[in-house]
Amino acid sequence: MFYFFLHYIFRYRYEVIYKNLSNSFPEKTTSEKTAIIKKYYWFLTDLMAENLKAMTISDSEIEQRVTYKNIELIEELVAKNKSISILTAHYGNFEWMLMTINKHLPLQVFSFYNYIANPYFRDEIINNRTRNGLKLLLTNEAYDFYKNPIEKIYANIFASDQSPSNLKNVYWTDFLNQDTAFLTGAARYSQMHDTAIVYMSIAQTSRGYYEISFKKILDNAHEHSRDEIMKLYVSALETQIKQQPEYWLWSHKRWKKKRN
Repeated sequence: MFYFFLHYIFRYRYEVIYKNLSNSFPEKTTSEKTAIIKKYYWFLTDLMAENLKAMTISDSEIEQRVTYKNIELIEELVAKNKSISILTAHYGNFEWMLMTINKHLPLQVFSFYNYIANPYFRDEIINNRTRNGLKLLLTNEAYDFYKNPIEKIYANIFASDQSPSNLKNVYWTDFLNQDTAFLTGAARYSQMHDTAIVYMSIAQTSRGYYEISFKKILDNAHEHSRDEIMKLYVSALETQIKQQPEYWLWSHKRWKKKRN
């Protein structure tokens, strides 16, 4: 019922979604884009319900709904005493991934978050994300975290697919057929601690079920330039989106900033 209202009555950000898809996939017909939009509204509706369910879902149920594969890749890097930068995107159920990942990886996992003014939602989100040991850092604490030497290896999650609020120190590239700016904190901070870099994909296997997998991008961040790191990340992200576009957040105004 909520899907029907979201899609057909309220037409939630329909113009933004259609424009984003049209610019990203100019080769697709109107019927093909309409089919993606329909799937996207179904996903968006489910995502809202799943994130509400996050407040009450049991550990045993979420363990069945979010599974992890090829963790041996992470274990190999840990055996080499390497900290890991996990690059990912707001694709699939990002929230459920944060709620479960620390329980599955063989090292402490951190993630950055932006300050949330509403104290109720802030406490709910923090409690949900940290329920299995994930440690949260405010984005403005990033430099303080990385300026110090590594005392114990760790993994840190970066989702760099949002539109930058400030165009200083961004990486510009052609992404989904459009001139696009990316946040570069993941690359810059990875170089400071010479982490290994891994791309993490969040794929929906069936309705309400997700599979997390990992792909190594490089072993040592300091051996590569910021632009090289970002290019590899963007390529991995673009490949994933093209395979199943309906699970990325098309209703966001991703391309509102233009290159000067």
